[in-house]
Amino acid sequence: MSSEFVIREEESRMAARGIDLEEAAELMARALLRYPQYDYVFGDLDEDSRLKKLLVVYKASLKYMLSTGGKCLALRNSATGKLEGLLLMGKKTSHQVSMSVALRTGYLSVLFSLGFAANRRLEETEGIVNQEHDLLMDNKEHYYIYILGVDPSAQGGGRGKELLKKAFEIADREDMELSLDTADSQLANFYARFGFKALKRVPQPHQPGAAEWQVTFMKRPKKSEIAEVVKPAVKPHLSVPTLKPIAERPAVAA
Repeated sequence: MSSEFVIREEESRMAARGIDLEEAAELMARALLRYPQYDYVFGDLDEDSRLKKLLVVYKASLKYMLSTGGKCLALRNSATGKLEGLLLMGKKTSHQVSMSVALRTGYLSVLFSLGFAANRRLEETEGIVNQEHDLLMDNKEHYYIYILGVDPSAQGGGRGKELLKKAFEIADREDMELSLDTADSQLANFYARFGFKALKRVPQPHQPGAAEWQVTFMKRPKKSEIAEVVKPAVKPHLSVPTLKPIAERPAVAA
């Protein structure tokens, strides 16, 4: 890993030891400001207003994920200490949201900030995604990447790659599958380069006159399954007959 940054694995509940939720929410809001899902949720809302609403959304989302046992991988600049990347992952059997936990971790603040219409569109898209995940993963326990984001000023420097490699280490220690979803086709291509396979692409609702968009559901196999695929095939032993010297060969009738 580059000496320019360091990744720390944080496993905790609400406190997220060492992780400032405001700082983390701000990074995610900047990184995913133009994410296709939010074009549908917010419509033509200006970027400053969208950013403010996303700060509320991500603060509540981070609280929810961490309160349900999620792991937080925080990537900081070694020289400045600035948070430049974040990956949250957790074990899942079902992707359905616990409303009691959501209420404890800020759901009402999201509702008040977004307003009824935008919140309904957010819940609509999240509901579709969660249902598809349960069907595709067949309710088997697996690790799920909730969020991967890199600060726009630090993108293109390998930070996303390093965060993924750390996530792979965690999943491989327990020989578990790793799943994610993305509405960004470029991100889908990025994940494919690191062993994720597309399971399904599902069209999503969109604003009248707006561009259509879809969510790609992806999975990385267990370590044991990856090892089985790359295991070199054993070539069968071929028995080669030994030729006798010419003098010993029987004559062939003309």
